[in-house]
Amino acid sequence: MSENHSNVGKSKIMKIINAASAHVHFLGVGGVGMSALFRLSEYFGISASGSDASHGEYVDALLNTGARVSITSGECLPENTTLLVYSLAVSENDPTLRKARERGIVAVSRAEYLGAIMSCYEKCIGIAGSHGKSTVTAMLSHIFSFGKKQPTTLSGASLGIGGSQLQIGALDYFICEACEYKDSFLHFPLDTCVFLNLEYDHVDYFHSFDSLKASFLSAMKGAGKSIVCSDDRALSELCDELNRPLVTFGKKMGADYRYEITSGKPRAMSFVLYYKNKPLGEVTLSLLGEFNVSNATAAIACAMEHGIPFDDCRRALVDFRGIDRRLEVLGSLDGRRVYYDYAHHPTEIREGIKAVKSDTGGKITLIFGAHTYSRTKALWNDFVRELREADFVFLTEIAGIRESVIEGITAEALASAIGAEVIESYSELVGKLRETEGAIIIMGARDMTEVKNLLINS
Repeated sequence: MSENHSNVGKSKIMKIINAASAHVHFLGVGGVGMSALFRLSEYFGISASGSDASHGEYVDALLNTGARVSITSGECLPENTTLLVYSLAVSENDPTLRKARERGIVAVSRAEYLGAIMSCYEKCIGIAGSHGKSTVTAMLSHIFSFGKKQPTTLSGASLGIGGSQLQIGALDYFICEACEYKDSFLHFPLDTCVFLNLEYDHVDYFHSFDSLKASFLSAMKGAGKSIVCSDDRALSELCDELNRPLVTFGKKMGADYRYEITSGKPRAMSFVLYYKNKPLGEVTLSLLGEFNVSNATAAIACAMEHGIPFDDCRRALVDFRGIDRRLEVLGSLDGRRVYYDYAHHPTEIREGIKAVKSDTGGKITLIFGAHTYSRTKALWNDFVRELREADFVFLTEIAGIRESVIEGITAEALASAIGAEVIESYSELVGKLRETEGAIIIMGARDMTEVKNLLINS
């Protein structure tokens, strides 16, 4: 989609969908966030339809409920449509989008529509950051539910292993991922926003780190309350420009909510949480990695700022088992544990490998699929450095998604730089894996279901 938002106000969107004749069509309904918005709209009684270019997990789930969804790459716009909501993956030249404009139908991005829906809720909480948004959104929803707050939650991933990305609750609290891509989070009316970290990413839209930081600063200024990781240098620099009170969390002294790890046993991370340097008690997670301790601290800080007692937060997180594709354990292959992880940024690759090594104590075999040519090019040296930390590496072709091929940015070139092998046929993969050692991680933001199913069936 164009980098320019349509800038349709929330009040205008609400006026359209509150009309008796309202009908919303979702273009690109197969996306995880779009399909959730479709379901939430139907819950509110809004007449809705959708279309997508192909079948997929979320499209098929909608079809199985009898939803009015079409599979087509051509023009698909019901005659009674009064509002078109498009995914940012949709091209500017999409025939359905063109048809809507020809007919004078208002067309808005997913973020604009979500921002309007959020305005129906008393308090809105967003989770922002380069990494960890889905996990913290799920943790926070879990804590709020345990604390009987009945939140409505919309995430970019499942809210638990094998669960849905949408939880419909009361109108008191709306919890969601606040994604920075194309400034999406600037459309959200956030009473509270949690900022986890900030690293350069989405280079197809943010052409410099400064432009990305400017977007985060705008989000901080727009939020009623900001809860910020004081360990992150880039976020700390932005905080200096805000000149207003903040709530902070992290492991460094001085953070309002500070954690101190007491045990790092595999799948049993324990830490003591302090508030204003006063110990509150110990928390135990059934998750890997210090990054999840930081994630849990962020979720607890946000929950406590909304009146949920520490003990409820601690008890809720004991039962939290993570979410799909975040170091999810699929099973084992010849006695070797197999993980499935969404990591697609060098930092996420590093932390994932580090966490699995702490879990297994052995070597790592990695199957990685890079996501977008622009990210791979911009962070090339970082990818090479972090991928080399695995003992054996297999690469799939780069998923271009909405981009054209960039000359010289190929899986073969990346494999050559790190001493890896490009997978040309998945049918040969299991045999190749049996020539390697250690835990196996399937890693990347692209859909790796085929690889996952191949290993599960083996």
